[in-house]
Amino acid sequence: MKKIYIYILFLGLLSLGSCSLETEPLTQLTDENFYSTKEDAFTALVGCYDGLQVVGGIGGMSFPVASEVMSDDCFGGTGASDGYNFAAVDEFDITRSPADVDLLNGNWVAYYRAIYRCNVFLLKMDQIDWEGNETLRNTYESETRVIRAYLYFEMVRLWGNIPLLTEPSTENIPQANPDEVYAVIAQDLVFASENLSNASYNSVDNGRVTKWAAKSLLGRVYLYYTGYYGKSDLVGLVTKAQVLSHLEDVITGSGHGLVDDFSTLWYLQHL
Repeated sequence: MKKIYIYILFLGLLSLGSCSLETEPLTQLTDENFYSTKEDAFTALVGCYDGLQVVGGIGGMSFPVASEVMSDDCFGGTGASDGYNFAAVDEFDITRSPADVDLLNGNWVAYYRAIYRCNVFLLKMDQIDWEGNETLRNTYESETRVIRAYLYFEMVRLWGNIPLLTEPSTENIPQANPDEVYAVIAQDLVFASENLSNASYNSVDNGRVTKWAAKSLLGRVYLYYTGYYGKSDLVGLVTKAQVLSHLEDVITGSGHGLVDDFSTLWYLQHL
C-alpha cells in the first residue's frame, strides 16, 4: 500500500511539472495591470513629476548649482569651507578634487530614471481607458513631454553628447548627436504648446506644467541652441518668428506680468 501511495504522489508531481500555471498578479502592479484607468494615469503623471523633483533635489552638484558655480557669480567655486568638488567644476580641473572619480554619476542615474518614467507613461497612453476624455489625455501627455524636454535640455547642456531614449529601454545605446536631442525637445514643447489649456497660469493647480511654461521653455531652448551652436533656427523645426509668436502669447494670455517697481522683488532690502 505504501508503494501505491508513493507511485500516486510521483504521478501527481509529474502532472504538475508538465502544466504551466498562468495567473495574473493580485498583489503587485505591473505594466499590464496598472496603466488602465484615469486614476492610474494620474498616479503615473505624479511619478514623472517626482522624477523631475529628484533630479532638482540632488545634493551637491545639481544642474542649477553646477551652472552657478561655472558662472562668474561664484569665483573660486563657492566658499572656503565647501568641498573641493566645487573648485574642480569651477576650474575645469578634476585634480582639484582627486577623490571625485565620477563627479556627476548620481545626476546621470537620476536623469535617466526620470526619463524612463516619462517614456513608459507615454508608451502606455493607448492602453489607458480615458473614457472619451481626449482633453485629459492631451493634458497628461503634454505635461509628461514638457518634463522630458526639460530633463533632456539640462542633460544636453551638462554632457553635450548623451544617449537619446524616447522609449523605455535597458539597452546600452550609443550617444546621439545634440541635434537629435534638441529635435525631441522641440517636438515635445511644440506639442505641449498646442495642446495644453489656454487658462491663465493662476487657475491651474500649483506645480503643474502650463501652456505658458511650455512656450516659455521653448523660447529659452531656442535662445540657447541658436546662440551656443550659432544657428538661425531650432534644428529646422522652430523658427525665430514662431518663437516670438509663442512668447507674445505668453505676454498676452498667461496672466503673468511685470512688477511696476523692480526693487520690490527683493523684500529684505526694504526691512
